[in-house]
Amino acid sequence: MKKPSPLLNYPEAQRYTLGLLSRRDRTYFELSAKLSQRSVPTEIQAQLLDWLASKGWVNDERSAESFTASRKGMGWGPSKIRVGLLKRGIAKTLIDHTLREHFGKDEEGECALHLLRGKKSFFRDSNPDNSNKRPQKALAFLVRRGFSYGYARLAVQKVFGYNSDLPEEE
Repeated sequence: MKKPSPLLNYPEAQRYTLGLLSRRDRTYFELSAKLSQRSVPTEIQAQLLDWLASKGWVNDERSAESFTASRKGMGWGPSKIRVGLLKRGIAKTLIDHTLREHFGKDEEGECALHLLRGKKSFFRDSNPDNSNKRPQKALAFLVRRGFSYGYARLAVQKVFGYNSDLPEEE
């Protein structure tokens, strides 16, 4: 793969950065990493990021909010969203605040339940041999999606009824 050409002056870096922001919202961390990949000098990076912040075009709080809302709508749980936000360089305190806003008291359980009820593939299989495996598969699905084990287990129990085969804790 060809190495990207360096951007050594402010106008080139500015044009490049505005192009990145025109595609999607990005965090300070992401923009800084992209600018470093293009060998933009640190002083130009700082000046450019300050200018973007003054215009309101780069805002980690807005990025965290947007990412969380988007991924929650896609059926992601708080754990998976947290990992995504950490990869984007969002501060842990901001992540905690954003997740509290989106997953208030017991809302994680409601989201897990809604996702599971909408997942028709767990209910389609007419093979009676697989009926005992459905709750375990549903539980694993919800945990992979980033829901805590406790809320995932409760959602599975509400959908499939109590199942003593589900382990108490993981």
